[in-house]
Amino acid sequence: MTDGSPQIARRDLMRGASAAMVTLAYAGKAHAIAPSAPPFATRFAPALNAFRELGGPDIPGRLQWMKAHGFRAIEDNPCRRRPVAEQELIGQTLADLGMEMGVFVAGRWAGEHRGEGPDVPPLTGGGEDAMKAFVTGIRESLPVAARTGAKRMTVFPGVKSPQLSHDRQMANVIEGMKRAADVCAAADVTMVLEPLNTRVAYSLSFMTSPDEAYAICKAVGSPACKILFDFWHVQIEHGHLLATLDSVWDEVGYVQYGDNPGRKEPGTGEINYATITRHLWSKGYRGIIGMEHGQSIPGAEGERAVIAAYAALDDEARK
Repeated sequence: MTDGSPQIARRDLMRGASAAMVTLAYAGKAHAIAPSAPPFATRFAPALNAFRELGGPDIPGRLQWMKAHGFRAIEDNPCRRRPVAEQELIGQTLADLGMEMGVFVAGRWAGEHRGEGPDVPPLTGGGEDAMKAFVTGIRESLPVAARTGAKRMTVFPGVKSPQLSHDRQMANVIEGMKRAADVCAAADVTMVLEPLNTRVAYSLSFMTSPDEAYAICKAVGSPACKILFDFWHVQIEHGHLLATLDSVWDEVGYVQYGDNPGRKEPGTGEINYATITRHLWSKGYRGIIGMEHGQSIPGAEGERAVIAAYAALDDEARK
């Protein structure tokens, strides 16, 4: 499907040719690089598992397909749980293609925010065992960053501790983040702290607002500890997106898109991503924008709709 714009029409014409080039390239060489479309001016990053219909099932071929359609970065939340050989393949393919890894989830998996995590003491509860367990999870994630070339890792403080006040939990989180930031700084990797909404997804999450993340980052005082500003979470929990973004801007290290309701591609819900994209561009943001959402239409048609949505936003960024 196409909206008739020259950019989308050009990509539609390339689609069949690029798929053929990927097949031929990978028949002969593990990391051959297919000819690419001009990149998006904005560094949009699909999830590694996106575009499986049009890009194909194997990771190197799908990454080539993404590059051939204008993308220059990806993100992969579950990367820490992938086999080491697969992490290495991702990193090598990205390097060969001149692409970049955005974020993956460090430490324990996100099930802990629903009370489903392993039997590990939460950082919010404090204590030396909790501090060591948190820092160990971060330390164990750094080889994943090294294998994939990632410079940022998504980090969560964990679930609320019912025995302690919010202020006491905040002090515990700050102490744990300070220790982890020292470890990350030595590896030249940045933790990006993601506030989560409690209305739709993570009812037990401790950190739910950009203001809380801002306070933590200021207290930690390290370039290795910044905010991940996910517009979907912030819209559900708070609203006032541009004002909220501006109020924490000096600590923002990464941003993610996803419309609401439904967490699908921009243009399918209530968030005005054209305005947001222009605002980010005007503020000088040239970093990665993670595409942290599903697609509103299933299959290949839906994947084309996602590309069309981001091509339109890319045009908006340069207005």
